[in-house]
Amino acid sequence: MAEASAEKLRFNLTGPGIAVSYVSPGGPLQVSGYLEGMSFDEQEFDPGEPVNQGKLGNLISVQLLFSRASHEIDLSLLLPDVELDPAPDLEVTALAVVTHYRPGANVSVDYDVRQLAGTVSNAAG
Repeated sequence: MAEASAEKLRFNLTGPGIAVSYVSPGGPLQVSGYLEGMSFDEQEFDPGEPVNQGKLGNLISVQLLFSRASHEIDLSLLLPDVELDPAPDLEVTALAVVTHYRPGANVSVDYDVRQLAGTVSNAAG
């Protein structure tokens, strides 16, 4: 991915109820949509550096909501390894996993997996 070539890549992805824009590596993640009863309108998060998951691609995660008393919502994206040369942009798919933690509930973790599709391009262009 971008770590090997040092080029910054921009992912623009959409799926059921969600749109994300992410500059890799380590750039901001913008989230729009409706997740776990909450509305997000281009809210920006800092996912830090992606973690390489081998053949699966690269994983980034952010915390969308934290409430000590009630629950926590995280968003994880599994993004493909991409080399743009010579293509200026590519169509890609990815996965979004919305994780809802509910301390003290009978089932304390729920997962909502959504397939994303969109493009990846050079972030400088």
